[in-house]
Amino acid sequence: MNNLAFNIPVIENIYATERKQYIFPKHRRKRVLKKWAKNDKYCHNVPCAYMFENKLVCHPDIAKRLREKEIAK
Repeated sequence: MNNLAFNIPVIENIYATERKQYIFPKHRRKRVLKKWAKNDKYCHNVPCAYMFENKLVCHPDIAKRLREKEIAK
């Protein structure tokens, strides 16, 4: 656990990701949209950060970027 920006405790967790869909069907029927959203080959996981009980839980990639910005100040 590191104290980075504004003395907020930062917890790094490799599972702090968000599932994002990056390929969408040409037609916009709701049934097809739901099927494509469930299929893993049209989605990938993107690192993200969450604020939980006054602590920042984030992916190690985001924590690395935060540390670089702290050093640059």
